Amino acid sequence: MKIDVEQIDLQSNEMLSVLDEIPLLICIFVPGGQVKYVNVPYCDFFDCDRSDLIGASFFDLIPEFDGGLDEQDVREIKHNGGQLVHEHSFTTEDGNERYQRWTIKLQRDSNAEVQYYYAIGEDTTEKRELEKDLENKEQEYEAANQQLDAQNQQLEAQNQQLDAYVQQLEAQEQQLRA
Repeated sequence: MKIDVEQIDLQSNEMLSVLDEIPLLICIFVPGGQVKYVNVPYCDFFDCDRSDLIGASFFDLIPEFDGGLDEQDVREIKHNGGQLVHEHSFTTEDGNERYQRWTIKLQRDSNAEVQYYYAIGEDTTEKRELEKDLENKEQEYEAANQQLDAQNQQLEAQNQQLDAYVQQLEAQEQQLRA
């Protein structure tokens, strides 16, 4: 389904009200960057009213972060398959580091001209934390496994010493009986 962003009626469009329920940050903007639609989670993230964001430049809304993303990157979407995926970190006002992954896609009209872009952002902080926890657990598991291997080798060596000692005792016993 194509959205004619010039015809979006934010008060009555059922599809757009559904987008407000999705826990992703969604923004639709036209070439040049003018924002035509943002969903409620997007507004909540920026702590703004929708009216503050509609008509603003999408590029002015992109916070400065590691790795950078700019207007040139978005223009390049036309030449690299119509999609850009970018992940970045940022620091919240309370000092916490958060991560987001943004997917920006374009929609072309019947003349193959870019009609609009839509950007979908999701908070990937929890996923990254879980991945980090999993990596730490895997490292702990590997360290414990190596420790067990070392202990097993020690036990094997001790068993060999014990077997040799038992063989000596048996040999001495046979000598005493003879």
